[in-house]
Amino acid sequence: MGTKFNPLSGIGLDFTGTSGGGGGGLATRYTATFNDNTNWGSPSGGFYTLVKTALTHGHGTTPNVQVFELVGAVYEEVFLATIVNASGDVSIQVTDSPDNRFNGLILII
Repeated sequence: MGTKFNPLSGIGLDFTGTSGGGGGGLATRYTATFNDNTNWGSPSGGFYTLVKTALTHGHGTTPNVQVFELVGAVYEEVFLATIVNASGDVSIQVTDSPDNRFNGLILII
């Protein structure tokens, strides 16, 4: 079975090569853009935190999370502190000193 994945296209996750009559198909995804000055919470404990609740993203308690930074006109994947609590709420964190907030996109599958 092969997989194709483009996180920023309208395609989502497409499972291909299924056998035994399985249909495969598109996985649902939640995406949201965010702004460096308006969407990050107030600094606390040395960090700015951006939160997407499980109710908002709709992917239960074990979601797959990817974060992208907007660089010019292109989104580039970044790897940073990502926390999923027992309820499935997703939090991403960056330091407040230096201020590492950025414009970007969060993808949750």
